[in-house]
Amino acid sequence: LLNIAKEYIDNNYQKELTLSQVAKYIYLSDSYFAHSFKDKFGISPKSYILKVRIEASKELLENTDTKIADVALSVGFSSQQRFNDIFRKHLGVTPLKYRQKCKMERLNKGDSLLKELPQNMM
Repeated sequence: LLNIAKEYIDNNYQKELTLSQVAKYIYLSDSYFAHSFKDKFGISPKSYILKVRIEASKELLENTDTKIADVALSVGFSSQQRFNDIFRKHLGVTPLKYRQKCKMERLNKGDSLLKELPQNMM
């Protein structure tokens, strides 16, 4: 049942998702579900939902130019402010700084690849 709950979260993180909804989905009480989930996976359901949302947002920030507010909403956060706060708490930087850092790393990687090319290919 807990694997089903985890899969449900993985497939529905972008929607408004509460502990109660997930518990109800697998026919368990909120408290029993929360306790059992943490015992099995080593992370609370609430923290797992946030982790999944943060990972999905990192992917969007790294690979798209989607506005930060739209990224926040598309991965299930209720507001950009809440997204910024949680993202910063988990990664130590704001979503905007994270995106800028990723772009700089890509540019630097591209520069170093160009330097490795033989001169006659340039």
